Amino acid sequence: MQFIPVFLIFLALTLLNNTVSSQTHRDSLFVSKVSGNLTDYYSSSLSTNALIYNGKMFQDYFPFEPGNHVFFLANEFTPGTVIYDGFLYKKVDLKYDLVADQLIMQHPSFGMGIILNPKYVSSFTLSNHTFLRIPDNPANIKNQGQYYDALYQGQVSLVVKRIKKISEVVGQDRVKRTVSAQNKYYLYKDSVYTQVTNKKTLLKVLGNNLSKSQQFIRANKLNFRKDKENSMLSLVKFYDSISR
Repeated sequence: MQFIPVFLIFLALTLLNNTVSSQTHRDSLFVSKVSGNLTDYYSSSLSTNALIYNGKMFQDYFPFEPGNHVFFLANEFTPGTVIYDGFLYKKVDLKYDLVADQLIMQHPSFGMGIILNPKYVSSFTLSNHTFLRIPDNPANIKNQGQYYDALYQGQVSLVVKRIKKISEVVGQDRVKRTVSAQNKYYLYKDSVYTQVTNKKTLLKVLGNNLSKSQQFIRANKLNFRKDKENSMLSLVKFYDSISR
């Protein structure tokens, strides 16, 4: 993909207009909890010189097979919020590219997609999901990306790295491009992130109250093979409730 700096587009549009009309977990993970102290901004009322617009223009991928796209949940821009450079921006149209791990905002005036600079993004919400940036990139989740879907936050926390990958098959008449999805789960406990892949690894990392956790799994008929995410989430919530 090629990227065009947004300020060049703004400059071109401004020149054309003048011609025609003559005129950042408990350290990083819980950063979203400080939103009550932030100033609220609405993107539609901001000057185009605001820092949040100082990004690169997003250029879409080559066409995929029907039903395939690289974004989280929806191919279209969806209203959300983002904490950017310490300010809370509400009612902004967002898309999250899971292939390139980049957050894209639609410019309210020009309609183009702008890639938000990740070093200024603390968190964002999209379709009732809260994504947090983990800027220190701990060694045990290194190279897994920077935006994590916070499924649960408590004394222990469960986050998931959502990933998509592009596959190409060269046919006689065209290239078929499809997208596959993958989720990687991490438990934050005792100031350490640990990847959990199934019931066994999750119980091992949780450690305490093993018998109560196993009883809860049986009583609620949790199925980690068929419904891994909801089963993990239910168990982590239960564990946290009995550990306080």
